[in-house]
Amino acid sequence: GGRLLSDCDPELLVHLSFTDQVTIASVDIGIADEDKAPSHVYVVANSHLSFEDFEAGVDVGKGVVEAVTPKYVKQGKYQWMHIAIPRQSTRHFQAISKLTVFCPESNDEEYTEIAQIKVFGTAEKGLDWSNGFNCNS
Repeated sequence: GGRLLSDCDPELLVHLSFTDQVTIASVDIGIADEDKAPSHVYVVANSHLSFEDFEAGVDVGKGVVEAVTPKYVKQGKYQWMHIAIPRQSTRHFQAISKLTVFCPESNDEEYTEIAQIKVFGTAEKGLDWSNGFNCNS
């Protein structure tokens, strides 16, 4: 499959919508090119925010999780960044239908590239996502 690549700067914004309400436990981001890997990531529950919303500022905590200087682990053909939903934010990631992933910067100052996004959790109708749900570009 293809990859998600920012167009004119390192900012990359991804909106995910779910057909059923879900509870998110974690999000993994796979990268193929370490130079273009996100160096800063926000995961936002139940909202499709815009670039302007992030420029105005978002409150980290409640429904927003921030990963700064993430660690990547090689697994298969990609390196993976694991973003666990912290215990204090868990209730904000329950019964959601939308998720925003925002990468404001990368190791490369020009572009950000993501090869794959995996979302882990459960669907409200009982589907098991413990092995992840792949969002390929």
